[in-house]
Amino acid sequence: MWDAWAAYDDHADGWLVRERQEAADVQAAREEAISYAAYRLLHHRFTTSPSAGVTLPALDDLMDDFGYDRSFTSTIGDTPAAFGNRIAATMIDFGLGDGANEAGAYDNLWYEPINDPLLPDFPGNPDISDPNRWQPLALDWFIGQGGIFIGGYPDFLSPEWGQVVPFALKPQDRTTYHRDGFDYQVYHDPGAPPHLGGGRG
Repeated sequence: MWDAWAAYDDHADGWLVRERQEAADVQAAREEAISYAAYRLLHHRFTTSPSAGVTLPALDDLMDDFGYDRSFTSTIGDTPAAFGNRIAATMIDFGLGDGANEAGAYDNLWYEPINDPLLPDFPGNPDISDPNRWQPLALDWFIGQGGIFIGGYPDFLSPEWGQVVPFALKPQDRTTYHRDGFDYQVYHDPGAPPHLGGGRG
C-alpha cells in the first residue's frame, strides 16, 4: 500500500517498488493502485487459509463495491490497476525468497527440540532432559493460532524467524546464536530469561 501511495508523490520512496507514476487525478489513481496491490497480495496469502471460504469472497465483494475489474490481472503498463498488480507480483516474489519458507508452509527447517514431548495425560514430567529448554506437548490434536487443525504436537513457533528479511530492523540490531549448524538471528535481543537452578543461559 505504501509503495502504491509513494509512486504518486514527488518525494516519497517506495520500499520494494520505487516506480514513479503520474495521473490527472492522483487520489483516484492511488486508491485504485492500492486496491489492486492489496487485493492480489491478500488473495495470494489467504488462498490456503482455514477461513479462505469467508475471506476471499469478502475481498472479491470489496473490489466489486469499489467498481474495480477483478478479472484484470495484467502487470503491463502504467494504469493504476496494472501498477497495483505489478506491486503485488513483486511482493509475492519477494515473499517467496525472504527467508520465511512460505513455499514450505513456513515450517521450521533447522530447529529440533531437545526435550521429548510432555504427555499431559500423565502427572509430572520425569523424563525431561533440560528444564531450561522448550518442550513440546503431545496432543491428539489442536487448533493453531491461524485456525488450522493439526494432529500431533505443535512445533516451536518461529524459532528461525530472525532469518526473514526485516522491514525496518538493521543488521546492527541483531545478535547471532550458532546452534546445531544454524545461525539464529535475534533482533533487539533482551537476553536469556532466568534459568531453573540459577543464572541465565
